[in-house]
Amino acid sequence: MWLDARIPLRLQPPAPLPAPDPDGVLLLMGLGEQELIVSEAGWSMVRRLSDIGSAAPDRRTGMMADSAHRLGCACCARRPELALRLSDLFVQRVRGELRPFRHVVLAMPAREIEAALKLLAAEPLVTARYRLADALG
Repeated sequence: MWLDARIPLRLQPPAPLPAPDPDGVLLLMGLGEQELIVSEAGWSMVRRLSDIGSAAPDRRTGMMADSAHRLGCACCARRPELALRLSDLFVQRVRGELRPFRHVVLAMPAREIEAALKLLAAEPLVTARYRLADALG
C-alpha cells in the first residue's frame, strides 16, 4: 500500500468556511470586496493572499523580492503568486517557523477555482508538496 505524505490542500468558495481546525491553515484569496471576518482562533494560521497572478523578478536586480537567487534560477523563475505562497508556506513549515499544520484550506471565489486547479497542476514544486483533497479528515 502506498502512503501519500503530501499536505492535503482543499480549494473552496469562501462560504461556508469549514469549522476552525488547529491542525489547519486557512488561506483567503481573491475575495476583493467580500471582506470576511475570520477569527484566527482555532486555526494554526490564517493568511490573506492577493491574487493568482504571476510574480516577477525585480527588473533592477534580477532577483525575486524575497529571494537570494538570481533571475533564471529554476525555483525563482516567473511563477504564479499562489504557487510562490504555497511554496513559502511549506518551507516555513519545514524550518519550524510556523506552528505545525496538517492541511491547508484555500478559500477563493468559486469562479476562480478551476483556473487555480489548472495553475497548481502545472507547478511541479506545488504538486510535490501538496495533494488536492475533496474533504479533509
